[in-house]
Amino acid sequence: FNWSMINTVNLNVEVKDAFNGKYQYAIEVFTSNPLADETATPIAAGPAKQSANYIAEVNIPKASSVLSLALISGRKYTHTQYLKMAVH
Repeated sequence: FNWSMINTVNLNVEVKDAFNGKYQYAIEVFTSNPLADETATPIAAGPAKQSANYIAEVNIPKASSVLSLALISGRKYTHTQYLKMAVH
């Protein structure tokens, strides 16, 4: 029996852009939708570009079954992606 309240998720985010890797993007990871939840704060963040993935090991509450990834270009969200996680 595992009493832990946290799951560890290994992320590997690949950026595909139309600029041949010329620009770097910020990746932010949330446990809720940052566009719908004004109080959402990232649980992880880091840079990525076409030739350099964002790789991170993220601890999330076991109650969370969805992660929201935000790709930020400049100062605004350009794309969000929701990931459904399998519960083990």
